[in-house]
Amino acid sequence: MACARGDLTKCSASSGDLTSLANLNSPDGVTDIDYVCGSTSPFTVCASPPSPLRLVDCTTLPTSLAGASWVEVRTKTRSNTAHPSVVGKLFGRTSDPSYTGTGVKACARAAWGPSGGLTTMIPVIFSMCEWRVGTVNGTTYGNKPPFTVANPMTPAREVAMALNAPNDAACALWAGHDLPGGFGWLCHGSGCTPPSTSSCLITVGGNGWVDVTTGVGGGNDCTSEINATLGKKIYLPIFDCISNNKQLVPCDNTANGTNTFYHVEGYAAFFVTGIDIGGSMNNNFLPGYPTAAAKTTCSAKGGKCIYGWFIQEFLPASAVIGGGSLDRGLMTVQAAG
Repeated sequence: MACARGDLTKCSASSGDLTSLANLNSPDGVTDIDYVCGSTSPFTVCASPPSPLRLVDCTTLPTSLAGASWVEVRTKTRSNTAHPSVVGKLFGRTSDPSYTGTGVKACARAAWGPSGGLTTMIPVIFSMCEWRVGTVNGTTYGNKPPFTVANPMTPAREVAMALNAPNDAACALWAGHDLPGGFGWLCHGSGCTPPSTSSCLITVGGNGWVDVTTGVGGGNDCTSEINATLGKKIYLPIFDCISNNKQLVPCDNTANGTNTFYHVEGYAAFFVTGIDIGGSMNNNFLPGYPTAAAKTTCSAKGGKCIYGWFIQEFLPASAVIGGGSLDRGLMTVQAAG
C-alpha cells in the first residue's frame, strides 16, 4: 500500500516497516530481510528466480498482472529453535526436500494498479479533464470519511462536477466533452451495452465502453439512488473518449446521438457534499455546503452539478487491477505470489 500511494520512505529496501511486518509472520518474532526487489523504482529489478516452487522464491507472477507494478520481499527466520511446534518446519520439509531445519525462508509479492471492473452507484460519468482540474492533475485530494477532529472534512477541496458543461472554461478545448445532447448520463438497465443487473447500477465491460443516455433528464428515474449518495463515498467512472463505433485509437470525439459510447479510462473515489442537477435532485446539500467558491464554479459551468471532493483510496484485493492507465486515486493491492 505504501508503494501504491508513492510513499518512498516506507516503500524502500531499507524501510523498517518491511522488517516489522515480516517479524509478525515469523515463529520467533525476529526476521531477517534477505532481498527486496520489484518491477519499478525505488527497487532493484528482480532477477528471474531459479526455482519458483521453493519457499525461498516467489511463484511466477500471474499473467493477469503482467502490466501491474509489484514488490517482492524474501525473508528468513533468525532462530532455528524457537517454537518447534509451528507448522513452518513441516511445511518447509514438504515444499523443499533439501530443507535442513536451520530456519524457515519465505517469499511474498504484492502487486498494485488502477482498479477496474467496478460497478458505480449512480449512472453518471465525468471527463478526464474534469478529474484533472478537480485534483490538480492527481496531486491533491480531500480527506475521506469517517471524519473526526484529527481527520476533519476538507471544504477547501470541494469541487463542482458539472453534468454537461458547455461553459467550462478550464476544459473548453479538451477533446472528450459530452456529446451534443449528452449530459453525462450512462445507460442503465437490462437493455444497455453492457447490460446492468440493476436499473441504477452500471456495469462496465472488460473493454471499458458503456452506452450513453441522452437528454438532461436521462437519470431522473434514479432520483432516490442519487439523492442517497449525499454524505457518502462513491466511485465515479472517468471517460477519455466518445465514439459511435467503440474506436479508441484514434478517437475522433465527434460522436452524437443515442448510439454512442463513452470509454471509461479509470475510476475515482468521491465524497458527495451536494446534489443540484434538476428535477427532484435540487438543493440537496450537507449543512454548510456548497462552499461559495464551488457554487460560483458550478454557476459558471451551467448550474447542474454534483459537489464534493476526490479522495485517495485502496480497494480490497477482490477488486480487479487494470482500470485504465492511471489510477485516479483509486488503487487495488493484491497478493501476487
